[in-house]
Amino acid sequence: MQKKTKGIRGQVAIEYLATYGWALLLLVIVIGAIISTGVLTPTYLISEECNLGPSLPCNFIAYGDDTSTSVDMTVTNGFGYKILISKFAVTPEKADVSAEETIPEFNSGDQKKLTFDFPNVGGLSKNNIEKFKTEIIYVSCAPEINEKCEENEDLKHTLNGRITARVIETQ
Repeated sequence: MQKKTKGIRGQVAIEYLATYGWALLLLVIVIGAIISTGVLTPTYLISEECNLGPSLPCNFIAYGDDTSTSVDMTVTNGFGYKILISKFAVTPEKADVSAEETIPEFNSGDQKKLTFDFPNVGGLSKNNIEKFKTEIIYVSCAPEINEKCEENEDLKHTLNGRITARVIETQ
């Protein structure tokens, strides 16, 4: 009687290994296929973004070559009132240069196209993900705060944001 149960146990063990062996082989093939597509590379996992806050949505493109980099962006005034932007600065994290723009009158709902050029910046690499810091200093022209929409040091606000972009090669 002992020999019969040992034979059945051996058969069950072989069937168990065969069944789960195929499942493990299939799992290894699927993981290999995912890795070979490049989906798990760090640059694929980092998404591009332009974050200036909920009231200033933006779109952008960063391009450059071996000697310079530029960021073109479109910013929309999502505030419910006009603002005066006295400083709109963009700074690459890898370089000690900054580019600035001003927008004297930025009405609610308007879009502005801005270009920030960084000449002679060798630290930014084309086809790589680069990060930029932004600083925006503005005055609110909300009717209940600044009805005449005048520059006033006491009414200045500062927004800090970030841009994460893939630098594409200049054509």
